[in-house]
Amino acid sequence: MSTELQEVKNVLLHVASVPTAERRVTSSLEEISGDPTKFLTFMNQYASWNSEFGGGVASLTSLISQNPRHFQESGFPPDLADRATYVASYIFDAARDEYDDHINSKRDTHRTLAQAMLLGMQKFYDLSDDVFSQGRPLWLHNLARNVVDGYVGGMSTPNDIYAAFRGLGYHLGSEMLADREFSLIDTHYRSVHPELFEFLKRKTIIVAGVSHRAYSWIGIHSGQGGGAEADHFDFGLQGTAKALKFLVDADREACLRAVAEGFKRFDDDHAYFFEAAIENLA
Repeated sequence: MSTELQEVKNVLLHVASVPTAERRVTSSLEEISGDPTKFLTFMNQYASWNSEFGGGVASLTSLISQNPRHFQESGFPPDLADRATYVASYIFDAARDEYDDHINSKRDTHRTLAQAMLLGMQKFYDLSDDVFSQGRPLWLHNLARNVVDGYVGGMSTPNDIYAAFRGLGYHLGSEMLADREFSLIDTHYRSVHPELFEFLKRKTIIVAGVSHRAYSWIGIHSGQGGGAEADHFDFGLQGTAKALKFLVDADREACLRAVAEGFKRFDDDHAYFFEAAIENLA
């Protein structure tokens, strides 16, 4: 393991509390599991929050790429030494999946997969379109703005290198906690709603002219399925380590602190979603 990778892992060990995050997810699911309308509304809001992350990752990729002077490899002439795009490539993997997961030969974004799941749940519970006609509540709108700002680390200028590292921390928080939350949601469907689970596994829904399996969105993100979030987290770790390896003209310890700040900011947003979602369904 490289020195840089160990440094990033040490930062996360000090700021991450996965058991606390897991309790947020499980307690929220327990609150709404007996009411189909609340369950579907909750999942609709969860999917709406998740729809912001693809754009956030793309913005972080762009932010890193705009800082070539801060990511340089020694031993190369100045015009050929920049490694910003190389660092950003590790983050871009997550965005690439968000916009087309390649499950089938036609385009299937994670958003359309989520919409297919929601429509499948609606059909299973035989609910009207009213459940999808409420729009984003103010609290969720504000949280969506937090995602946008979190991924670019609250940058003041495109050359704010510490914002890039805060964005990396936010991304690591997102991928680490999302892997656990999707796995817990998957377990909940399988154990508490087995008939719904079997229905969604078999059901196909057409969105944007493409047929999608209704359970794919949860399946590919859960550790019991494709484990996409775990893969993205590993790439995020490597990308952050590469950012440290090629870092120049910036304070290394300040960059590591920025990673911790970004991770903590996502953890706060994570807590806010699960608390606000249940409070506003009461």
